[in-house]
Amino acid sequence: GIGEGDASTTTTMLNDETLVKKGLMVYRALQNLAIRNKTTVGDESKTSSFVNEGSLISVDCIRESDENDGNGPFLRLSDGSGWLFEHMNYEKFMEPVPIEKGNWLLNVTNPVGITIRSQPIDSDDFMTDVTLEPGEECLCDRKIRFSPKINFYRVKGRNGWVFDFREEEDYQVMEVIEYYGNITEKENEIDNTKNNDPWTLDFVRGIASAIEGVNEIEMTEEFIESRRVISFRNSLEQIRINVYYTTKTVGTCLDHPRKDKSQLFRKNCTNLDLVEIMRNPQVYKGSQRDCARIDVVHDEDTIDAEIEIRYNILKCDESLAELRRRKAELLKSIKEHDEIRHDEAEKYEILRSSKEREEYFKTTKQDWLNFKR
Repeated sequence: GIGEGDASTTTTMLNDETLVKKGLMVYRALQNLAIRNKTTVGDESKTSSFVNEGSLISVDCIRESDENDGNGPFLRLSDGSGWLFEHMNYEKFMEPVPIEKGNWLLNVTNPVGITIRSQPIDSDDFMTDVTLEPGEECLCDRKIRFSPKINFYRVKGRNGWVFDFREEEDYQVMEVIEYYGNITEKENEIDNTKNNDPWTLDFVRGIASAIEGVNEIEMTEEFIESRRVISFRNSLEQIRINVYYTTKTVGTCLDHPRKDKSQLFRKNCTNLDLVEIMRNPQVYKGSQRDCARIDVVHDEDTIDAEIEIRYNILKCDESLAELRRRKAELLKSIKEHDEIRHDEAEKYEILRSSKEREEYFKTTKQDWLNFKR
């Protein structure tokens, strides 16, 4: 079930899985609307993030309300940042828009490049940390018509969006250079489970907030960001879940003070894997080729020590990357010095040859004068 509260509140309880629809869907906001952190229309679940009237929002899960209260259905944003709703008290706030499936190859024509957005919205608030450089090409698999001039495209293999025209400044930022036709249902099925981008903290927290009984274990933001791990506890099954969000590795272990347990690490998880692990961590297996079980006597110190080890490994990787970068800079510097020495040698050779010619002419002229005498 999703949500919390009782029938006297605006929270919607969802216990029937038949009320859930999954996949990529896009809605248009009919009014300004605050993003919620759970499936409720109440003010208590409002976050500080908003979507403006007319904005397009991509969602990956729709949950119908089983209460006839005029609220819902509830829409989970595909970037994991929270929930919106189609109706509140029977008033419509969002409406679905059609999505065109296909394969488009686009080229960046904007002279400063274009930053991929987490939602089909041309706003700095939804920028990711990935920027496509001028002239760079990208393959997209979904197209949404925002206006007669502006289209948004989903970048294939990423949970992100680009657009082709900026109407306020009246110039094109990307152009379609090839269209490969419609994608098959099989490609669509595979694409819904593949995403090579690392998870974000907001995405992981958004998934956890949608699952009953899963609560975040309190840690400082500095600790989470430095260790690149965020932890949750599934109170229904007494399972601790450690999500290494940059590598998409999820570790689970029984969170019980009097029992010896084992940890199971699942690597290269998909978004669906993360949802299913959080929902049912003892049963869900996912891709067995990427599973590793480690038998340990579990306590909080053991988990923290394991986190510290993983953090140190990441720091080693960063140090190696920095050394490789420094080596490349030194090699480049050596090449530059070699080129400078080569240029200086050429200049010296030209100067030396010039002086020799001048001395030759002086000597020849003196010999001629002596001959005339």
